[in-house]
Amino acid sequence: MNGSLIEALRTALDTTLSAMDPDWDRRFLTARELSEAVPALQAHSLGYCQDTTRALVKAVSSHSDTDVDGVRLRLAVEIFAEIPAALISPA
Repeated sequence: MNGSLIEALRTALDTTLSAMDPDWDRRFLTARELSEAVPALQAHSLGYCQDTTRALVKAVSSHSDTDVDGVRLRLAVEIFAEIPAALISPA
């Protein structure tokens, strides 16, 4: 994978995290607990994540000058999208 793709995803992550409210982590954990307790909400949340990942992959691939195959690009997007949750999730 090319460094410019990683840098673009890193920049997007930094921009997103810096724009979030100071208590986003508390709200995220509360929303995740609720989602885990309500199957319909969990299904909706997973669908939303899938749609968001597809949109990110499409946006990155259409604006990238790299020749990264779809599987690697999707994996990179999924890893970067999971970083905020991994930062605050209890071990």
